[in-house]
Amino acid sequence: MAVPSRKISPWIDGVVLSLVFVALAVWSWRKCPDLTIDFGMQAYIPWQITQGKHLYTDIAWKYGPFSQYLDAALFRLCGVSLTTLFVANLANLALITTLLYRIFVQFTERWVTVVIGIVFLSVFGIAQYTWMGNWNYVTPYVPEAGHSVTLSLAALWGLTRYQTGLNLRWLWLSGTCFGLICLTKIEAVVAVGGCLSVGLALIAFIHQRTPRQVAGMLLHLGGATAVPILLGVFLLWTRMPLATVVEGLLANVTLTVKSDMANSRFYKKHMGTDDIAGNLGMMVRLFGGLLLVVAGGVGLERVLGRQDKKQWLFRFLIFAGVSLLAVLRRKGAVCFGDAGKNHFTVGHRNLWFYSCHACRAFPDSRALVFGAGSASDHRLGAR
Repeated sequence: MAVPSRKISPWIDGVVLSLVFVALAVWSWRKCPDLTIDFGMQAYIPWQITQGKHLYTDIAWKYGPFSQYLDAALFRLCGVSLTTLFVANLANLALITTLLYRIFVQFTERWVTVVIGIVFLSVFGIAQYTWMGNWNYVTPYVPEAGHSVTLSLAALWGLTRYQTGLNLRWLWLSGTCFGLICLTKIEAVVAVGGCLSVGLALIAFIHQRTPRQVAGMLLHLGGATAVPILLGVFLLWTRMPLATVVEGLLANVTLTVKSDMANSRFYKKHMGTDDIAGNLGMMVRLFGGLLLVVAGGVGLERVLGRQDKKQWLFRFLIFAGVSLLAVLRRKGAVCFGDAGKNHFTVGHRNLWFYSCHACRAFPDSRALVFGAGSASDHRLGAR
């Protein structure tokens, strides 16, 4: 159940977020792309597809086909232009912001949800923290990165909606989005697969589902997941041998595990295989820190939340404390792992979101479903 805000129309939330979005988009217009590193390829490949070329046969490609063929379709409709990609990615960013609002407004106050949207847009959406212009949602290093985030949030939103009334259409939404994610990047598949597994387990526990009912849930989710995958395989099969289709779809896995690429210093560092034990330890420390933030916020809420006069002080301290951590980390005084002081990972985004939400105790079990699932992809990196 959404937490109502006092005497303020819900349209105000959309207006505020829209104004922030438009202001940032205008401010950064055509200042993001880096055509010599990564993003230039994202303009070239869809253009080649419009000229009759195909992934996996004419164009070497290690990710899924969804994003590249989607951009190629946009090129056919709107013309081959960087502007087409800019506008499409801005629309995707707006959709991500909308999904974040729809998810969090279910179990927190609206003003907190608006703050979450503003922080996401200003800190993560269009920002550039390195000399390269690849690490934002307007000109990502690969479109699969942005599209997989959108589909992931849609899958989680569908799961929270399914938890409310066990309406199967929301489970089918989650499954369909997960199937499309399988046509993008393997990192997102692993992360969202973990989220859905944790979420379904919690739903089965909360609603006391029988083994037969759980099997039915899994059957519906699996069926919904299979539809976009099979459709994608069929469409590719009309243009190339089936063996080539399967090899292309599994390239992200096979190249990562079996090829010489997996042994290069560059990829080992970014995959974390250069120090598996150390990176696993860092994941545990980061996740532990996240749990401390959540537990501390909920604990303080229960102590101070009953005293109306102290609520403003509690919320100010939470916001100021997290802001101070962000500033110290930016200056290099505090380091959350080895990601580098200018590299914001999904884990740090979750730190902001959970800190904002810690201003209220969770009033609904949907928070448990989404929170546990979100935490399971805590270390999904940007690359």
